[in-house]
Amino acid sequence: MKKKIFCLFLVLVLVASTFATVSASNRDRDLIGEEAVVLYSRADALRLAVMDFTHEAVVHSAQNLSLQKQAVMHMYEEFGFTFSQVANMQLGTPFSIYVFDDSRIQIDMDVLVFPIVYNGNIIGVLETMYDESLGERFFTFGRSYADELNALQQGRYANMDFIVVNYGDILFASNGENVVVICDRRLEDSEDQLRRDVSESEMNYLAFSVASRAQLEFADVAQLAAVSFSNEMLYTSFISESSVAMRASNFRLLPVRHVPQTGGCGVAAWAAVLNFRFQHANYTGDSLARAMFMEGFIHNINTLPNMAQFRDYANHFHLANTVLAFSPLNITQVRSTIDSWRPIMGNWTQPRGSSSHAINIIGYEAVQGASFTFYFVLNPWHTTPHPQSVIVNHSNPTHVVHLDGGVYWVFDQSVR
Repeated sequence: MKKKIFCLFLVLVLVASTFATVSASNRDRDLIGEEAVVLYSRADALRLAVMDFTHEAVVHSAQNLSLQKQAVMHMYEEFGFTFSQVANMQLGTPFSIYVFDDSRIQIDMDVLVFPIVYNGNIIGVLETMYDESLGERFFTFGRSYADELNALQQGRYANMDFIVVNYGDILFASNGENVVVICDRRLEDSEDQLRRDVSESEMNYLAFSVASRAQLEFADVAQLAAVSFSNEMLYTSFISESSVAMRASNFRLLPVRHVPQTGGCGVAAWAAVLNFRFQHANYTGDSLARAMFMEGFIHNINTLPNMAQFRDYANHFHLANTVLAFSPLNITQVRSTIDSWRPIMGNWTQPRGSSSHAINIIGYEAVQGASFTFYFVLNPWHTTPHPQSVIVNHSNPTHVVHLDGGVYWVFDQSVR
């Protein structure tokens, strides 16, 4: 009975919020000068909740999308796009993903998610966040979970208001009555019962808890955000000087086959690395876990291996000459490793949580004269086999941020 009341209350909150519009404060608009955001109407809306955001975030994201398009234009198929899609993709209206830890406590990640739109369809995702302590804005671009968002937009829930939540390795949308799972990577064979047994009613309750604590605003995220900005804004932008330097670049993208995680993320990511490096290797995450157990590198098949165990298994069984680094690699080290045709499995941690995640670095693009380098990464959390692109600022070359599903990950240890 309580859960029904909760769900009914959430629906009322969502309906009441339908008439709200997405806006930023006048103070933020004054900072930009002539910049403005214009939204174009569409017949069928995918309406998602969004926290407050500034116009400055929209402008920087539009600029970053322009850079990302130029970076992947010569390898668009590897990123899962057509040439026309890359040439004509545009920034949609941002939404927020509300992240909960394993104790059901909401974590403030401050990540803003922009759908990338082409012909009215969502074909990609650009996630961004601003780190006030560093004074830097970070971006991640790729197909990501765009197909799932597009299916939600074209499904029977169009024109309904949804809240997007990330909890227990599940990314889902809820309107208090209906749950649509966007990405589900719960551990299937783990002792961690929490991640296996998240029910639909619990998903609805988490969305209700968001609605009960915040004044939510909703917007059709596939509407185009048409951004104009003053010359002064272009001049002062921290990435503006790079837009003219994209003409000559050095890049390498290793053809690493994606291995989706069905259990732990680490075994899936390391399986992808070993499959690439050794001709006769054909691991899945599950088969690598079994092999490590049979060879005595882990004592329980459900135990998640650590970085040293991944290194030791590869060196023992494949004579891989694998090296473990306990601190993040700099740009020169990453480029040298990729140029040696060796993908890098990174252990990425949450600065605003206690979790860690395995993500592979499989390529880079060094833009001549620019103040940043692109890293191309492969995340086993996704169903899509395509890489994503992140930007590493030369002013802080070991601080690499990957934004995915509303979560803020920082590059830490690695095996290569």
